[in-house]
Amino acid sequence: IASIVLYDNELDPSANGAAYIDYVNDGTALLRARCGPRDRVLTMDMANPFPYALGWPPAHGGLSATMFNYIISATMRPSDDEYFGDATVFMVPKRPALGTFYDLYYKGIYTTYSPGLRERFDLAAESPLWRLYRRK
Repeated sequence: IASIVLYDNELDPSANGAAYIDYVNDGTALLRARCGPRDRVLTMDMANPFPYALGWPPAHGGLSATMFNYIISATMRPSDDEYFGDATVFMVPKRPALGTFYDLYYKGIYTTYSPGLRERFDLAAESPLWRLYRRK
């Protein structure tokens, strides 16, 4: 995503600027190596940059922004079928983009949707920053 300019911010250095570009580029490289433009990618993170970064059509499903107990909760959330939609590939970061806020905004998402992920997808590949799951 070289055409995007993001600036480093001292408040959460892992979630912006050069660190975020490296994060997205690492996932993009993994997807290019293991998938193709017919795949539909979703991610369990703050946002899903991959359809844009790759120029691939997006999957139907997921959320446009993900923050547990802020946008969704354990009782008010998309069902597993709605969340995973028609994704053929699901990306899970080894550390969320907003790593500083993992316990506050993301831990509940992993807890809530991990059983559905394991039911629908198998781990297919890993990179330094991502795990790539392919639909069973």
